[in-house]
Amino acid sequence: MSPSTPRTALRDFWHAAHWHIDGADLVLPNGWCIPLIDILRWRENLITGNADLTGHWSGWRVRRQWLIAPGGSLRHHRMAEHVLRHHISQSDREHKKISRRQLELFSRPGKNR
Repeated sequence: MSPSTPRTALRDFWHAAHWHIDGADLVLPNGWCIPLIDILRWRENLITGNADLTGHWSGWRVRRQWLIAPGGSLRHHRMAEHVLRHHISQSDREHKKISRRQLELFSRPGKNR
């Protein structure tokens, strides 16, 4: 690949040399600014296990091993990680049972559909 390919140019564009700090912001090559305090909070949340979810889960939060519903707290409206794992494994078992039952319907000898 030659150095003038778009892929290399894009990689060079995002090279760390093009980033700079302007006051309390990190300025990206495309001009976007990220406040340094947001980066610090993101890193602290990553270390402590805290996260605020987005998308379909907007309003839900993760604090340590707890999944907290919107409007909830560490004391109320929360679900522990081990409970979530249990529910997921139970759901998987149920889906497998249903699949086995459905498979038996189609694999019985003498039944042609």
